[in-house]
Amino acid sequence: MEQVIGETTAPSAQPTEVAQYLQIAAIVRRELWRFDLNKQHRIIGSVLLELSFGMGRESVKIDRLRVFCDLTGLDRSEVSKALDQLKRMRIVNARRNGEHMEYQLEPESDQWRCQPLVMDRKSLETLEWVEMLNRPHTVLAQPIQAHEPELPANWHA
Repeated sequence: MEQVIGETTAPSAQPTEVAQYLQIAAIVRRELWRFDLNKQHRIIGSVLLELSFGMGRESVKIDRLRVFCDLTGLDRSEVSKALDQLKRMRIVNARRNGEHMEYQLEPESDQWRCQPLVMDRKSLETLEWVEMLNRPHTVLAQPIQAHEPELPANWHA
């Protein structure tokens, strides 16, 4: 059976659609940080995020769980369990599409059925703070004049 990764759900996605999906990917990635998910949930969620929205499409078709194993190093039972739990938490939608499963991350975290560890507002404030700290300085740095410190009068060298 041929492995399928990367088929688009809309064969001729317009550049604006791709840009929108990439923007959704950035938002969902940050949302995955804030929710109470275990390691396997985060790994599988990240893989699905990158193979779908991260590649400019709404969903991804995968023909077997082995694909997840090969990409993550998780064993088949861990992948299956994580996918089932992510579906129950309404983070991942999955449906059979012929011989493949089609997976899509729910972009609206309000629909997710799990607890956030950090409130959205606090997360945004922190991201804005980090952004501010990392903005390039517009004022050219002036060299600081280095001078020798004065030694005390009773100093004997």
